[in-house]
Amino acid sequence: RMRPFLLADPHAASWDLARRGVGTAQAFVDLLPERVAHVTALDLAHNRIRHFHGAGLAAAFPALTSLDLRCNLLRALAHVPATVRTLRLAGNKLRCVGARLWLPRVCVLDLSDNEVGNAGALAVACLARRCAGLRELRVALNWIGDPGALALVGAAKAHPALVLLD
Repeated sequence: RMRPFLLADPHAASWDLARRGVGTAQAFVDLLPERVAHVTALDLAHNRIRHFHGAGLAAAFPALTSLDLRCNLLRALAHVPATVRTLRLAGNKLRCVGARLWLPRVCVLDLSDNEVGNAGALAVACLARRCAGLRELRVALNWIGDPGALALVGAAKAHPALVLLD
């Protein structure tokens, strides 16, 4: 189902694979004939991705700066390519993101409309402190109560680059 798209314009810098029936990110990577060094943006939104471990994605897309995984079925996120600056994860089923995640270059992190609770918010606050370039952190429409909100506000106040906490 995806192969015709890949052959249609293999030199595009931005690949839109939203609503293409992608089941796993690894299955998508396995379709690639080789490394795709010119692609900087990958849209995998509105698919059926349940598990995401981006190690294969990092190897296949070494220049990837924008990754859109909105509205999938993600419950966990194990690894994201270190080159990613914009990470959109809204509309999944994520409960905890951040504790072990390493996003050294991320500027925009959208976790809105997930299932993040207080424990997840604490992990996100820790992650935000480790992301020096983070400018936007979106966490609206989650299950965050007062303790989680206080942790996020504390992280936002202490963060030199963060301009938006939603």
